[in-house]
Amino acid sequence: MYVSVILPVFNEAHTLRELYTRLCNGLEGHERQLIIVDDGSTDRTIEILREISTSDGSVHVVRFSRNFGQHAAIRAAMERVAGDVAIFMDTDLQDRPEEIPKLLAALNDEHVDIVCARSEIPSRSWFRTMTSKLFLSLAAFFVGRSVRDTAMMFRAVKRHVIDSINRSEERPYHTMLLMGWMGFRTVHVNVFRDNRKSGVSRYSPLKLFGHALDGLLTFETRLLRYVIASGLLVSAVAFSFGLFLTFRWMFLDRPPAGWTSLSVLISCFSGVILSVVGVIGEYMGRVLEEVRGRPAYVVAFERPLKDAVTSNRRTA
Repeated sequence: MYVSVILPVFNEAHTLRELYTRLCNGLEGHERQLIIVDDGSTDRTIEILREISTSDGSVHVVRFSRNFGQHAAIRAAMERVAGDVAIFMDTDLQDRPEEIPKLLAALNDEHVDIVCARSEIPSRSWFRTMTSKLFLSLAAFFVGRSVRDTAMMFRAVKRHVIDSINRSEERPYHTMLLMGWMGFRTVHVNVFRDNRKSGVSRYSPLKLFGHALDGLLTFETRLLRYVIASGLLVSAVAFSFGLFLTFRWMFLDRPPAGWTSLSVLISCFSGVILSVVGVIGEYMGRVLEEVRGRPAYVVAFERPLKDAVTSNRRTA
């Protein structure tokens, strides 16, 4: 089996050599292609990658001109997949290369298109655990289907899935949600997951929020419908409140009590209007991104060239 491994990296110089050695051992007996995309690292990552690619022709190195984000790096790697199967994994050694044979064995079933790893993350904080569950619940609510399969990047995917995703040109590019939305047949395999070797997660709470917002706004327009529904609900409440005040004034001889009710209504409506404008603005911003047609990433260095990989690509 010809296996391509997709590896987005950013300042991972401390783990690259160990990762490479363990990947070679984990893929023993398979023809391999390691696609390592350097997302604008500022440490010695690119120097180490050059050394590895010089000694091993199966290593495909792509370096971005700057940091374009993990999903842009994944996209670049997917466009260069030459194998029959692609493995997605992180490069911080939390995903264990020794578990790859489990994924490949499960993918041998002709009725299975995607094999997702499933495991608890030992070092994850309660905050990350709760926010992850909240995001998955919200995403399922807005997308209209379960997105639990997007929780972990570590997975094995057949070639026709990669080809289907590569035909999508939408931005922002949320790979795992897009893969789940396509509805390919998916199974899960339990794996062991290690603690992070060094450093901390680069996803701050603010970045996690932005990442979640991109995913929710990219996939569905349901949020607009919920905003419309909330606007109608607030209008109904305000109208009912107005009827109540009119009733008190006409039949109970109790005029409205000063500016309190007016202030509450104005504040309520202002909040709804700002929320609606914000949601519409987010969608308009994404339309602008599509219209501008800027590249998802810019390559500063590549070895071997993409055309050489494409010419050697096997037909699925």
